[in-house]
Amino acid sequence: MTHNLKIGNKIKDIRLKSGKNVREFAEIIGLFSPDYLSKIERGDIKEPKYEYLIAISRYTGLSIDFIITGHNFSKEAIPLSIEGNNIKIVLKDLEEKMKELKTELKEIKKVKTEIETVIKPKNAVA
Repeated sequence: MTHNLKIGNKIKDIRLKSGKNVREFAEIIGLFSPDYLSKIERGDIKEPKYEYLIAISRYTGLSIDFIITGHNFSKEAIPLSIEGNNIKIVLKDLEEKMKELKTELKEIKKVKTEIETVIKPKNAVA
């Protein structure tokens, strides 16, 4: 996967988490053509224009470095704020993380039970 496609995938992920379709998101960030946004998401546009990255950043509260790389290199937390529509993005991210943690917790409990089953007979007093 190329770096350009990763940017496109990240922008698509951000758009989907915002609950907007391509046309709506394009309008919000100031694109005259939803086709341009589609091309970014597919990786056809090699370098999205900075003004659109800035608009996405302002709309979502996500840092530009996070939008481009998926990592936050600034000292501020992601998202930079939770105002407006990006609260939906934060909530969806938290819901996804909560599902992951619940799955991990179930696995940990399963392993714990298995360990206790093995250990108990050794420690049992006759």
